[in-house]
Amino acid sequence: MQRGMKLAGLAFALFTAGIALAQAPGPLRRIGEFRMSTGLHINGVEFGGISGLERDPASGRYLALSDDRAETGPVRFYEIDLAIDARGISKFEVQRMIALTDQQGQPFPRDAVDPEAIRLAPNGNIAWSSERDQQGRPALYEADRQGRTLRRFTLPDYYMPDAGRTRGVVSNLGHEGIAFSPDGRRLYALTENALAQDGPVANRQEGSLSRLLVLDFASGQPLAEYAYRTEPVRLASTRNPPVEDNGVSEILMLPDGQLIVVERTFALGAGNMIHLFRVRPEGGTDVLGRASLKEGGPVIPLAKELLLTLREGDFGLNLDNIEGLALGPVLDGRQTLVFASDNNFNRNGQVTQFVVFTLEMR
Repeated sequence: MQRGMKLAGLAFALFTAGIALAQAPGPLRRIGEFRMSTGLHINGVEFGGISGLERDPASGRYLALSDDRAETGPVRFYEIDLAIDARGISKFEVQRMIALTDQQGQPFPRDAVDPEAIRLAPNGNIAWSSERDQQGRPALYEADRQGRTLRRFTLPDYYMPDAGRTRGVVSNLGHEGIAFSPDGRRLYALTENALAQDGPVANRQEGSLSRLLVLDFASGQPLAEYAYRTEPVRLASTRNPPVEDNGVSEILMLPDGQLIVVERTFALGAGNMIHLFRVRPEGGTDVLGRASLKEGGPVIPLAKELLLTLREGDFGLNLDNIEGLALGPVLDGRQTLVFASDNNFNRNGQVTQFVVFTLEMR
């Protein structure tokens, strides 16, 4: 499909008025949900893998990044009309698909990138993260709204895996979340779990020391870096072989300069659990330049405050693989949050899920 081609045939009208929704205690109130079955194709390209979500306040449309590694279609993001009001989601319509390309305007080859997060840049372009390439190397990009890469940011070399995978990002645990400061000057990027040289990935006994890198967006230069400790795995597998993990799946900047960090736990058979933390992206030990957090003295991670834990069944939801989070419109003075799930293109029970909440900040 050519870049910018308008998509037809995917529009839904949805109303949730009058439906009694089970609520969980905390600062969120659910107002709507939309679920899309896996396997739906639009103009020959399968829709799914939504790993990043951002709202363009100018148009009101959402940018939804797919984590397809050019396996089912081009590396891409979508522009979506998602109409939200006090009754919930009243319309879902995919407007167009935009293929992401390299600096020469060529499509990314298969497995060259693994898209995970997308944000609008202050200059009107987009920033997006790739968790890994074929060598396991992470990347942060700036692209124009037509999807063409304008630059690739230079990351500290200790993020790059060595031949023995004893340093650098652990495979599939790179930058899952990115966010801009409210003034647009700083770009934040948080890894899902620790770098290989910093410590173990999260397990049932302990969390993992992720790194939050702070970049000056204009120059691309690193300004600071902080450790963020995830929670241990909070669910136990009920099926064999046991699969259990926990890590950062998204971050979102609030207007007051604090981050919401989404941690997602998954256990085979038990399902998903989502933790939302409020984090001020400063105040911990600045570890920029430290190749290993095991060396150079004590490390104080960023302080975090639990906002809410979402378990299977809370709000009447069957939670899926939540990886995207965006600020929605303000309704009656209340900020809305829009969550999106990555279906992993898995036809065996996973779906694409959009859930809208109002946020009550205390």
